[in-house]
Amino acid sequence: MKPVPGVQLQGRWESMNTHQHMLCVKALTQLTREMCQLQFPAYGSIYFNDAPIPEASKIDLGNGFCLGPYCGTPAWPCHPINLQSCQANLSTVESTRDLESYCSYLISVGLAKLPSRDPPVNQTFWGSVEEHKEILDHAAKVMNALMQSPEIQSIAAPMLFHPDLNKRNIYVDDNDPTKITALIDWQAACIEPTFAFADEDPDFVTMPQRAPSLSMEDTENNEIKIINQDVDICRQTFEVGVRGWLPTFHKARAADRILLNIFRYSSSSWRNSIIPLRQELVDLSHRWSALGLSGTCPYQPSGELIRKQEKALKEFRAAQQLKDFVVRATNSNPDGWVDADSWQAAMDVNKALFEEWLQSVEREDTPSKTMAKAKLLWPFDVDP
Repeated sequence: MKPVPGVQLQGRWESMNTHQHMLCVKALTQLTREMCQLQFPAYGSIYFNDAPIPEASKIDLGNGFCLGPYCGTPAWPCHPINLQSCQANLSTVESTRDLESYCSYLISVGLAKLPSRDPPVNQTFWGSVEEHKEILDHAAKVMNALMQSPEIQSIAAPMLFHPDLNKRNIYVDDNDPTKITALIDWQAACIEPTFAFADEDPDFVTMPQRAPSLSMEDTENNEIKIINQDVDICRQTFEVGVRGWLPTFHKARAADRILLNIFRYSSSSWRNSIIPLRQELVDLSHRWSALGLSGTCPYQPSGELIRKQEKALKEFRAAQQLKDFVVRATNSNPDGWVDADSWQAAMDVNKALFEEWLQSVEREDTPSKTMAKAKLLWPFDVDP
Protein backbone atom coordinates (compact mmCIF):
# COMPACT_ATOMS: atom_id res chain seq x y z
CA MET A 1 0.00 0.00 0.00
CA LYS A 2 1.38 3.39 -1.04
CA PRO A 3 0.53 6.86 0.34
CA VAL A 4 -1.77 8.81 -1.96
CA PRO A 5 -0.38 12.01 -3.49
CA GLY A 6 -1.53 15.44 -2.36
CA VAL A 7 -3.09 16.75 0.85
CA GLN A 8 -6.49 16.37 2.47
CA LEU A 9 -9.07 18.77 1.09
CA GLN A 10 -10.36 19.21 4.63
CA GLY A 11 -7.18 21.03 5.59
CA ARG A 12 -7.32 23.36 2.58
CA TRP A 13 -11.05 24.09 2.21
CA GLU A 14 -11.31 27.11 4.50
CA SER A 15 -8.36 28.84 2.83
CA MET A 16 -9.91 28.45 -0.64
CA ASN A 17 -12.23 31.04 -2.16
CA THR A 18 -15.67 30.32 -3.60
CA HIS A 19 -14.39 30.08 -7.19
CA GLN A 20 -11.85 27.47 -6.14
CA HIS A 21 -14.58 25.60 -4.26
CA MET A 22 -16.69 25.54 -7.42
CA LEU A 23 -13.81 24.24 -9.55
CA CYS A 24 -13.07 21.55 -6.96
CA VAL A 25 -16.71 20.43 -6.91
CA LYS A 26 -16.73 20.33 -10.71
CA ALA A 27 -13.63 18.11 -10.67
CA LEU A 28 -15.29 15.81 -8.15
CA THR A 29 -18.42 15.61 -10.30
CA GLN A 30 -16.28 14.57 -13.25
CA LEU A 31 -14.73 11.80 -11.14
CA THR A 32 -18.23 10.76 -10.09
CA ARG A 33 -19.16 10.58 -13.75
CA GLU A 34 -16.31 8.17 -14.45
CA MET A 35 -17.30 6.10 -11.43
CA CYS A 36 -20.99 5.88 -12.26
CA GLN A 37 -20.49 5.13 -15.95
CA LEU A 38 -18.73 1.85 -15.23
CA GLN A 39 -20.90 -1.08 -16.29
CA PHE A 40 -21.57 -3.99 -13.92
CA PRO A 41 -23.57 -7.17 -14.56
CA ALA A 42 -25.05 -7.44 -11.07
CA TYR A 43 -25.07 -6.07 -7.51
CA GLY A 44 -22.38 -7.01 -5.03
CA SER A 45 -18.93 -6.06 -3.73
CA ILE A 46 -15.62 -5.99 -5.57
CA TYR A 47 -12.93 -8.51 -4.57
CA PHE A 48 -9.56 -9.65 -5.82
CA ASN A 49 -9.91 -12.75 -8.00
CA ASP A 50 -8.12 -14.88 -5.42
CA ALA A 51 -10.34 -13.72 -2.53
CA PRO A 52 -11.37 -16.57 -0.17
CA ILE A 53 -15.03 -16.52 -1.18
CA PRO A 54 -16.97 -19.33 -2.93
CA GLU A 55 -15.94 -19.62 -6.56
CA ALA A 56 -19.57 -19.93 -7.60
CA SER A 57 -20.26 -16.45 -6.21
CA LYS A 58 -17.56 -14.75 -8.33
CA ILE A 59 -18.24 -12.82 -11.52
CA ASP A 60 -15.02 -11.93 -13.33
CA LEU A 61 -14.51 -8.21 -13.93
CA GLY A 62 -11.06 -8.45 -15.50
CA ASN A 63 -7.77 -6.92 -14.37
CA GLY A 64 -7.59 -9.25 -11.37
CA PHE A 65 -10.94 -8.29 -9.87
CA CYS A 66 -14.28 -10.02 -9.49
CA LEU A 67 -17.77 -9.21 -8.28
CA GLY A 68 -18.79 -11.22 -5.23
CA PRO A 69 -21.26 -11.28 -2.32
CA TYR A 70 -22.57 -7.92 -1.17
CA CYS A 71 -21.03 -6.66 2.09
CA GLY A 72 -22.11 -3.01 2.22
CA THR A 73 -23.01 -0.91 5.23
CA PRO A 74 -26.63 -2.19 5.51
CA ALA A 75 -25.15 -5.50 6.63
CA TRP A 76 -22.99 -3.96 9.33
CA PRO A 77 -24.33 -4.73 12.83
CA CYS A 78 -26.03 -1.93 14.70
CA HIS A 79 -24.31 -2.76 18.00
CA PRO A 80 -21.29 -4.89 18.96
CA ILE A 81 -23.48 -7.07 21.19
CA ASN A 82 -25.28 -8.35 18.08
CA LEU A 83 -22.11 -8.97 16.04
CA GLN A 84 -21.84 -12.74 16.47
CA SER A 85 -25.54 -13.37 15.97
CA CYS A 86 -25.70 -11.07 12.95
CA GLN A 87 -22.73 -12.70 11.24
CA ALA A 88 -24.16 -16.16 11.86
CA ASN A 89 -27.49 -15.21 10.31
CA LEU A 90 -25.97 -13.37 7.36
CA SER A 91 -23.72 -16.30 6.48
CA THR A 92 -26.81 -18.14 5.23
CA VAL A 93 -27.98 -15.32 2.96
CA GLU A 94 -27.48 -15.86 -0.77
CA SER A 95 -25.44 -13.43 -2.82
CA THR A 96 -27.41 -10.51 -4.22
CA ARG A 97 -27.54 -10.54 -8.00
CA ASP A 98 -30.80 -8.91 -9.11
CA LEU A 99 -33.26 -6.45 -7.59
CA GLU A 100 -35.44 -9.17 -6.09
CA SER A 101 -32.55 -10.83 -4.26
CA TYR A 102 -31.18 -7.42 -3.22
CA CYS A 103 -34.49 -6.52 -1.56
CA SER A 104 -34.69 -9.95 0.06
CA TYR A 105 -31.18 -9.38 1.38
CA LEU A 106 -32.16 -6.06 2.99
CA ILE A 107 -35.01 -7.76 4.85
CA SER A 108 -32.70 -10.61 5.91
CA VAL A 109 -30.23 -8.06 7.27
CA GLY A 110 -32.98 -6.29 9.21
CA LEU A 111 -34.04 -9.60 10.76
CA ALA A 112 -30.44 -10.61 11.49
CA LYS A 113 -29.90 -7.46 13.53
CA LEU A 114 -32.78 -8.18 15.89
CA PRO A 115 -31.77 -9.44 19.34
CA SER A 116 -32.98 -12.85 20.45
CA ARG A 117 -35.21 -11.28 23.10
CA ASP A 118 -36.47 -7.84 24.11
CA PRO A 119 -33.94 -5.86 26.17
CA PRO A 120 -34.94 -5.36 29.83
CA VAL A 121 -34.99 -1.58 29.39
CA ASN A 122 -35.64 0.33 26.18
CA GLN A 123 -37.27 3.50 24.90
CA THR A 124 -41.05 3.08 24.83
CA PHE A 125 -41.34 3.91 21.13
CA TRP A 126 -38.62 1.48 20.00
CA GLY A 127 -40.89 -1.49 19.38
CA SER A 128 -40.61 -5.10 20.55
CA VAL A 129 -38.70 -7.77 18.67
CA GLU A 130 -41.99 -9.29 17.51
CA GLU A 131 -43.24 -5.90 16.30
CA HIS A 132 -40.05 -5.46 14.28
CA LYS A 133 -40.46 -8.91 12.72
CA GLU A 134 -44.03 -8.04 11.79
CA ILE A 135 -43.16 -4.67 10.26
CA LEU A 136 -40.29 -6.22 8.26
CA ASP A 137 -42.72 -8.80 6.89
CA HIS A 138 -44.96 -5.95 5.72
CA ALA A 139 -41.94 -4.12 4.28
CA ALA A 140 -40.96 -7.19 2.26
CA LYS A 141 -44.40 -7.36 0.67
CA VAL A 142 -44.37 -3.64 -0.14
CA MET A 143 -40.86 -3.93 -1.65
CA ASN A 144 -42.03 -6.77 -3.88
CA ALA A 145 -44.78 -4.52 -5.20
CA LEU A 146 -42.56 -1.45 -5.57
CA MET A 147 -39.84 -3.26 -7.52
CA GLN A 148 -42.38 -3.99 -10.26
CA SER A 149 -43.06 -0.30 -10.84
CA PRO A 150 -41.47 1.37 -13.90
CA GLU A 151 -40.26 4.23 -11.66
CA ILE A 152 -38.11 1.89 -9.56
CA GLN A 153 -37.04 -0.26 -12.50
CA SER A 154 -35.72 2.80 -14.34
CA ILE A 155 -33.35 3.74 -11.48
CA ALA A 156 -32.25 0.27 -10.37
CA ALA A 157 -29.25 -0.31 -12.66
CA PRO A 158 -26.13 -1.59 -10.81
CA MET A 159 -23.87 1.37 -10.02
CA LEU A 160 -20.61 1.99 -8.18
CA PHE A 161 -20.49 5.07 -5.98
CA HIS A 162 -18.25 6.31 -3.18
CA PRO A 163 -20.62 6.50 -0.17
CA ASP A 164 -18.57 8.99 1.86
CA LEU A 165 -17.43 11.93 -0.27
CA ASN A 166 -16.27 13.86 2.76
CA LYS A 167 -13.48 16.44 2.51
CA ARG A 168 -11.33 14.22 4.71
CA ASN A 169 -11.50 11.47 2.05
CA ILE A 170 -10.59 13.74 -0.86
CA TYR A 171 -6.96 14.57 -1.61
CA VAL A 172 -5.95 17.53 -3.74
CA ASP A 173 -2.80 19.00 -5.25
CA ASP A 174 -0.99 21.00 -2.58
CA ASN A 175 -0.21 23.76 -5.11
CA ASP A 176 -3.63 23.75 -6.77
CA PRO A 177 -6.40 22.48 -4.47
CA THR A 178 -8.92 22.55 -7.34
CA LYS A 179 -7.19 19.44 -8.75
CA ILE A 180 -8.22 16.18 -7.09
CA THR A 181 -5.39 13.66 -6.78
CA ALA A 182 -7.11 10.78 -4.97
CA LEU A 183 -10.18 9.49 -3.15
CA ILE A 184 -9.63 7.27 -0.11
CA ASP A 185 -11.81 5.24 2.29
CA TRP A 186 -13.40 2.90 -0.24
CA GLN A 187 -14.18 0.05 2.16
CA ALA A 188 -17.92 0.73 2.16
CA ALA A 189 -18.20 1.14 -1.64
CA CYS A 190 -20.39 -1.48 -3.33
CA ILE A 191 -22.33 -2.10 -6.51
CA GLU A 192 -25.94 -1.29 -5.63
CA PRO A 193 -29.11 -0.10 -7.36
CA THR A 194 -28.69 3.49 -8.50
CA PHE A 195 -31.52 4.59 -6.21
CA ALA A 196 -29.57 3.37 -3.16
CA PHE A 197 -27.26 6.39 -3.58
CA ALA A 198 -30.01 8.98 -4.09
CA ASP A 199 -29.29 10.72 -0.78
CA GLU A 200 -25.50 10.61 -0.95
CA ASP A 201 -24.11 14.17 -1.01
CA PRO A 202 -20.55 15.46 -0.60
CA ASP A 203 -20.30 17.19 2.77
CA PHE A 204 -19.52 20.55 1.21
CA VAL A 205 -22.95 20.83 -0.42
CA THR A 206 -24.63 20.93 2.99
CA MET A 207 -24.34 23.43 5.83
CA PRO A 208 -21.73 22.39 8.40
CA GLN A 209 -23.13 20.89 11.62
CA ARG A 210 -21.50 23.67 13.59
CA ALA A 211 -19.20 26.53 12.71
CA PRO A 212 -17.25 28.80 15.07
CA SER A 213 -19.00 32.04 16.02
CA LEU A 214 -22.18 31.16 14.15
CA SER A 215 -25.58 31.55 15.78
CA MET A 216 -28.32 29.35 14.32
CA GLU A 217 -30.87 32.00 15.30
CA ASP A 218 -29.08 35.01 13.84
CA THR A 219 -29.92 34.66 10.17
CA GLU A 220 -28.63 38.17 9.47
CA ASN A 221 -25.13 37.22 10.51
CA ASN A 222 -22.82 38.09 7.62
CA GLU A 223 -20.69 35.01 8.17
CA ILE A 224 -23.74 32.78 7.85
CA LYS A 225 -24.68 34.53 4.61
CA ILE A 226 -21.22 33.93 3.15
CA ILE A 227 -21.27 30.25 4.10
CA ASN A 228 -24.81 29.85 2.75
CA GLN A 229 -23.84 31.42 -0.58
CA ASP A 230 -20.77 29.22 -0.84
CA VAL A 231 -22.76 26.06 -0.04
CA ASP A 232 -25.45 27.05 -2.57
CA ILE A 233 -22.87 27.51 -5.33
CA CYS A 234 -21.26 24.16 -4.51
CA ARG A 235 -24.64 22.44 -4.45
CA GLN A 236 -25.71 23.96 -7.76
CA THR A 237 -22.39 23.02 -9.39
CA PHE A 238 -22.75 19.42 -8.22
CA GLU A 239 -26.40 19.15 -9.31
CA VAL A 240 -25.77 20.68 -12.74
CA GLY A 241 -22.97 18.20 -13.33
CA VAL A 242 -25.09 15.25 -12.21
CA ARG A 243 -28.03 16.39 -14.33
CA GLY A 244 -25.91 16.81 -17.45
CA TRP A 245 -23.51 13.87 -17.14
CA LEU A 246 -25.46 11.28 -15.11
CA PRO A 247 -29.15 11.40 -16.09
CA THR A 248 -30.08 8.10 -14.40
CA PHE A 249 -28.40 9.16 -11.16
CA HIS A 250 -30.13 12.53 -11.41
CA LYS A 251 -33.49 10.79 -11.91
CA ALA A 252 -32.87 8.72 -8.78
CA ARG A 253 -32.01 11.85 -6.79
CA ALA A 254 -35.18 13.54 -8.06
CA ALA A 255 -37.44 10.58 -7.22
CA ASP A 256 -40.06 10.94 -4.49
CA ARG A 257 -38.35 9.73 -1.31
CA ILE A 258 -41.46 7.90 -0.21
CA LEU A 259 -40.70 5.39 -2.98
CA LEU A 260 -37.14 4.86 -1.77
CA ASN A 261 -37.22 5.07 2.01
CA ILE A 262 -38.64 1.56 2.45
CA PHE A 263 -35.41 0.22 0.94
CA ARG A 264 -33.38 2.58 3.11
CA TYR A 265 -34.92 1.72 6.50
CA SER A 266 -35.64 -2.00 6.22
CA SER A 267 -32.11 -3.11 7.07
CA SER A 268 -31.87 -0.85 10.11
CA SER A 269 -35.22 -0.94 11.88
CA TRP A 270 -33.67 -2.05 15.18
CA ARG A 271 -30.98 0.60 15.01
CA ASN A 272 -33.36 3.45 14.28
CA SER A 273 -36.44 2.13 16.16
CA ILE A 274 -39.56 0.86 14.45
CA ILE A 275 -40.94 4.40 13.96
CA PRO A 276 -39.21 5.52 10.70
CA LEU A 277 -39.98 2.31 8.79
CA ARG A 278 -43.56 2.11 10.03
CA GLN A 279 -44.17 5.78 9.23
CA GLU A 280 -42.91 5.29 5.68
CA LEU A 281 -45.28 2.33 5.27
CA VAL A 282 -48.21 4.32 6.66
CA ASP A 283 -47.49 7.28 4.37
CA LEU A 284 -47.01 5.01 1.37
CA SER A 285 -50.34 3.27 2.00
CA HIS A 286 -52.05 6.68 1.98
CA ARG A 287 -50.35 7.89 -1.23
CA TRP A 288 -50.18 4.64 -3.19
CA SER A 289 -52.65 5.61 -5.92
CA ALA A 290 -51.49 9.24 -6.06
CA LEU A 291 -47.96 7.99 -6.79
CA GLY A 292 -49.27 6.13 -9.84
CA LEU A 293 -48.63 2.70 -8.37
CA SER A 294 -50.88 -0.09 -9.60
CA GLY A 295 -53.22 -2.10 -7.42
CA THR A 296 -53.53 -1.60 -3.68
CA CYS A 297 -50.74 -1.08 -1.19
CA PRO A 298 -49.99 -4.43 0.52
CA TYR A 299 -49.77 -2.60 3.86
CA GLN A 300 -53.09 -1.45 5.25
CA PRO A 301 -52.70 -0.22 8.86
CA SER A 302 -55.69 -0.13 11.19
CA GLY A 303 -56.96 3.09 12.72
CA GLU A 304 -55.77 1.91 16.13
CA LEU A 305 -52.25 1.32 14.84
CA ILE A 306 -52.17 4.74 13.16
CA ARG A 307 -53.12 6.40 16.44
CA LYS A 308 -50.42 4.41 18.24
CA GLN A 309 -47.91 5.48 15.60
CA GLU A 310 -48.86 9.16 15.92
CA LYS A 311 -48.23 9.07 19.66
CA ALA A 312 -44.93 7.20 19.30
CA LEU A 313 -43.84 9.53 16.49
CA LYS A 314 -43.98 12.52 18.87
CA GLU A 315 -41.65 10.73 21.30
CA PHE A 316 -39.34 9.73 18.45
CA ARG A 317 -39.11 13.27 17.14
CA ALA A 318 -38.34 14.60 20.62
CA ALA A 319 -35.50 12.08 20.88
CA GLN A 320 -34.24 13.12 17.44
CA GLN A 321 -34.28 16.80 18.41
CA LEU A 322 -32.17 15.99 21.44
CA LYS A 323 -29.76 13.99 19.31
CA ASP A 324 -29.49 16.74 16.69
CA PHE A 325 -28.68 19.24 19.44
CA VAL A 326 -25.91 17.03 20.88
CA VAL A 327 -24.51 16.34 17.41
CA ARG A 328 -24.22 20.08 16.70
CA ALA A 329 -22.78 20.84 20.14
CA THR A 330 -20.08 18.16 19.82
CA ASN A 331 -19.39 19.03 16.16
CA SER A 332 -19.85 15.38 15.22
CA ASN A 333 -22.27 13.48 13.00
CA PRO A 334 -25.24 11.18 13.80
CA ASP A 335 -22.85 8.25 14.24
CA GLY A 336 -20.71 10.24 16.67
CA TRP A 337 -17.73 10.65 14.32
CA VAL A 338 -15.29 13.46 15.17
CA ASP A 339 -11.76 14.34 14.09
CA ALA A 340 -9.06 12.77 16.24
CA ASP A 341 -7.84 16.23 17.24
CA SER A 342 -11.34 17.13 18.46
CA TRP A 343 -12.06 13.88 20.29
CA GLN A 344 -11.36 14.98 23.86
CA ALA A 345 -13.15 18.30 23.44
CA ALA A 346 -16.19 16.49 22.03
CA MET A 347 -16.14 14.01 24.92
CA ASP A 348 -15.99 16.84 27.45
CA VAL A 349 -18.90 18.69 25.83
CA ASN A 350 -20.92 15.47 25.62
CA LYS A 351 -20.37 14.72 29.32
CA ALA A 352 -21.16 18.27 30.43
CA LEU A 353 -24.38 18.34 28.43
CA PHE A 354 -25.37 14.92 29.75
CA GLU A 355 -24.94 16.08 33.34
CA GLU A 356 -27.03 19.19 32.63
CA TRP A 357 -29.67 16.95 31.04
CA LEU A 358 -29.88 14.72 34.11
CA GLN A 359 -30.09 17.74 36.40
CA SER A 360 -33.03 19.08 34.41
CA VAL A 361 -34.76 15.71 34.76
CA GLU A 362 -34.20 15.66 38.52
CA ARG A 363 -36.14 18.91 38.80
CA GLU A 364 -39.25 17.26 37.36
CA ASP A 365 -42.06 15.98 39.56
CA THR A 366 -41.36 12.25 39.13
CA PRO A 367 -37.58 11.85 38.83
CA SER A 368 -37.64 8.15 39.76
CA LYS A 369 -39.74 7.41 36.68
CA THR A 370 -37.97 9.69 34.24
CA MET A 371 -34.28 9.24 35.09
CA ALA A 372 -33.93 5.83 33.42
CA LYS A 373 -35.76 7.13 30.35
CA ALA A 374 -33.57 10.24 30.24
CA LYS A 375 -30.41 8.11 30.21
CA LEU A 376 -31.81 5.97 27.40
CA LEU A 377 -32.61 9.04 25.32
CA TRP A 378 -29.04 10.34 25.42
CA PRO A 379 -27.57 9.56 21.97
CA PHE A 380 -23.88 8.96 22.82
CA ASP A 381 -21.96 7.02 25.44
CA VAL A 382 -20.68 9.00 28.43
CA ASP A 383 -17.53 8.05 30.31
CA PRO A 384 -18.08 7.72 34.07
